[in-house]
Parts: sequence; C-alpha cells; structure tokens
Amino acid sequence: MILGVASSVALTLALQGGPYDSDPHHPWNELHRALFTWHPAQAGQPEVYEEDPRCWPIPQNYRDVWTVSKNLSGTIDRFGEHPIQNPLKRAMLQHDLWMFLDGLDGLPVSNFRSCPLKDEELKTELRRRLVPILRQLALGPEEIRALPDTYAQAVQSKAFAPRFDLKDPGRPFLPPDLWEPEGPWVLLGDEKDAVLAEQHVKLVCGRSVFFIFIALPGGRRPTLDYVKGLREVRRIKTIPPPPPGTRVILVRRALLLDPKGQPYLSPLTEEIRIRASLKTPAKEPSDGLFEFHLIRSDLFNRTTGGLRAAGPEEEGILPMFQQATTPRRIVRTSCSTCHASGAILQTGFQFAGYDDASDERLFSGVALRASTVERETEPTVRRQRNDGSWATLGPLWPKD
Repeated sequence: MILGVASSVALTLALQGGPYDSDPHHPWNELHRALFTWHPAQAGQPEVYEEDPRCWPIPQNYRDVWTVSKNLSGTIDRFGEHPIQNPLKRAMLQHDLWMFLDGLDGLPVSNFRSCPLKDEELKTELRRRLVPILRQLALGPEEIRALPDTYAQAVQSKAFAPRFDLKDPGRPFLPPDLWEPEGPWVLLGDEKDAVLAEQHVKLVCGRSVFFIFIALPGGRRPTLDYVKGLREVRRIKTIPPPPPGTRVILVRRALLLDPKGQPYLSPLTEEIRIRASLKTPAKEPSDGLFEFHLIRSDLFNRTTGGLRAAGPEEEGILPMFQQATTPRRIVRTSCSTCHASGAILQTGFQFAGYDDASDERLFSGVALRASTVERETEPTVRRQRNDGSWATLGPLWPKD
C-alpha cells in the first residue's frame, strides 16, 4: 500500500533535508531519492517521489512502464563518501535497497508481475552494484535484536489510545499488551505451519513477517474458544460473527539480512492494520478501521517509534493483491477490497458447496491455532529463501 505524492511538492520537501541526514545532499539522502522516484517511460505521466514506500514500484496502472533515475549510477558511486554508522539507519537503508532490488522485477500480484523494469541489462547492472551494498550495511544477529522495538516506542509515546473505545470508534489505538504471550491477544497461525497472510507476504517477496492477532472483549479464554470454534465449523449457512468489540490486528515487521545474507526478524514495525467490530453500523466509513505506516524521519527522531496513524480521509495509490493496482482510495478502508465489510475473518472461510434442500451457500471452517512469534516467523523465512527474487539476488551476495 503506497501513499502517492505529487512529485513537485514531494521533491521540494525532500530538498529541505532527507530521511537519513539533515543535509539534503548527503549521499544516502540522494540515493534514497534516486531509488524511490517513479520515472514513467510514458509521456504525460508525472514523476513521483515516495519518501516512505511500503512496496516498490508504485504504478497507478499495472501496464505502466518505468525507468530509473539518471542520477542513480552517480549516487551509487557516492554511497561510501560519508558512511553513517548508526545501526538503525543502516538497517533501514538495507531494507529499502532490498525492496528496490526486488521491485526491479515488478510487483508479484495474482499469477504475474506488474510493472517490471523492462531493461534487462540495466537490471543486471543494478543488482551487481547494489547487492554488495546490502552486505556492507548488514548488522549481526545480536545487533539486529538490539534495534529499538518501534511498536513499544509508539505505545510509550502515549500518542494513541491504549484500547479500542466503542463510544469513539474513529480514534486510533495501540494495545500495550499485544505481544504478551498469555495476554488477551491471541497470535494466530495456520495448523499446517504455512504462512497465514500468504498474499501479504507474497507482495513483499518475503521481506517481512506478518503477524495476525485477535482479541474478543471477554479476554484470552473466550478468544481461544472462538478460534477453536472457527476451526471446528464444518457446514454452516451463515458465518458466525464475532461479538461487538472484537479486534483483529495485522502487524508487519521487517526482516533484515546479516553479513552472511541470512534473514532475521527485526523489532522494526513497518505497518499495522486494525479492524474492530461495532455494535451498530458505522457512522463514518473508517470507524473501527485503522492503519499505521512507518515514517522514516519519525523513526530516526524516535517519534512514536516512526509509526503514524492514517487520517480518516487519507488517500493512497494502493497495489492490491489480485488487482495489480487501483486508483487512489481511502487508506483506512482499503482492507475491505479483499476482506469484505461483513464479519471479521470472513475471507478465511472456504466455500463448501450448496445445501441441496435450500440451495443456500455453505462454508467450511478455518484451520487456525494459537501460535508464537517464533513459530510464525519460521515459515516466512523459509518462504523468502525459496522466493524467486532471492534466487536472483543470493548468488550475488559477497562470499568474503
């Protein structure tokens, strides 16, 4: 999900500084701008600089054709002139370079890739020059674990409510007890140890782990019972709705590559999406729906852990999993494109046929279980190692 910004405004703001240094001409700032400015090959389309990309590239149509900045080669040459040793900034630049490299082949949506860079020779050259920089920026496993827990920082900032309020359903919240192993929030997993949020992970080529939590108003025991009940459903006429006040949270956390090129889960939260069920129909379309997005300048300034809540009317250019791209639309309501506006977890039910007597549509249950962070991380890491994008980049990783 990418927030598009008009290039003339964005580039003007960028020249006031940059995500990595107050000097707009610092090599890392210039590299970031060269990487994440959309240069359309078609005439008549504006250039767009995305300072805080969630995915790359950022097409407005899956047929869009693009090229890279003419300044990119020079900014790569300058990368080592004024190196930054700050581990957090090194981690984010590696994260961004990795995203750009995967994006050279386009976004993996449906059964194809949209908007790949057409120049194969240029793609090969960029990979050859940028993969060694991934290695230069790499942190060791202990250094990765020592990075700041940005979700905890956001909670500690007190900028967001600690819980969902049915009386104020438009107010963003972040629960402080989300990651407590025996707390009210149940981390969901697939019974077969598969990646649960497969389409989300596919879109980012396995560079992030997506964690899905659910909490019913009554606490952990009713939540576990509800999850078990979903699993045991075999044939039903209607999907059992959760009680009002049920909350589902999807958290995206970044993987980082160590000096050997092995991926490790970092404590850097990139994105949070929240759905909370209401007692009555929403007065506003975004009531009970929330989205938080990583802002690099806020991250480096230790402001709310870098997480910023999307406003009720905030719009973005949103790559959607089965639709390649969509027009600009409201960010907070975008999940409903794939997850229907009815019961939470609705799309987790599988169509199981029709009742012969009534001709009503029937569904089968969801094979879910309570899980752990470690258990949910492992299948994503395994998937990333087997992703075609890593098959391209891995052989270029320096062996020294």
